[in-house]
Amino acid sequence: MREVQVSNLLKRLNRDIAASLGLLTAIPTWQHSDIRTATAGVWCWPLLGALVGATAGLTGILAVETGLAEEVSALIVVSTAILLTGGLHEDGLADAADGVLGGTSKDSRVAIMQDSRIGTFGVLAVIIVVLFRWMAVAEVVARWQIMAHMAAAGALSRFIMVVAMHLIPSTENSQLAKQAGKPSATAVLASAGIALAIVIIAVRSDTWIVVTLGVAAPAIVLLLAWRRVDGLNGDILGASQQASETAVLVGLSAAQ
Repeated sequence: MREVQVSNLLKRLNRDIAASLGLLTAIPTWQHSDIRTATAGVWCWPLLGALVGATAGLTGILAVETGLAEEVSALIVVSTAILLTGGLHEDGLADAADGVLGGTSKDSRVAIMQDSRIGTFGVLAVIIVVLFRWMAVAEVVARWQIMAHMAAAGALSRFIMVVAMHLIPSTENSQLAKQAGKPSATAVLASAGIALAIVIIAVRSDTWIVVTLGVAAPAIVLLLAWRRVDGLNGDILGASQQASETAVLVGLSAAQ
């Protein structure tokens, strides 16, 4: 009986991690899963975020070691993070910015977010966020702390998406609501524990900076979006992740 329970647990861990990798990254996975299965594994999202961040940070260190300028190395870090996720969150940020800031009514804002074309607000939002991340990374890219900073930012920003899905109702026509469902309290708590552990290990005395900025920035984004479109969708989730990650990196760079 005990062996069966362990086997079932390992199968679930394997399924959750593979499905979440397929949803949140551009990394090929060893099994196909739909969005409902992927969101069942929200507990591991901070872990995957830390993995993406640390990997991107490592590329920056290697770039500096080869003699590249810190600014160029920082651009490699940011570019690697975007490539590893397939630009998923940046795409959400662009659509959310266009809809939340450009619409005249709830329905028009949702319609704008569903439009695949990117408008002025979307382009500007992505440019500004990427510039902030690049400048923040450039401050520490020559040191090993860059991996810790990227891991902490990646972990906390993915947890923000989990707690947002749990607390904020989805918009009526959101595919997120129809397919993903609401994460359980147990999954949210597990995700919170993993994110906090990663942050504490990664940045130690600067934990308060990470948590404060990493929660406050996306909270503003989520509250604004909730007021403007009366709910949550995938684009707004992406925008909240970008706000959290950017705020953490900027705060940590300033603290050095």
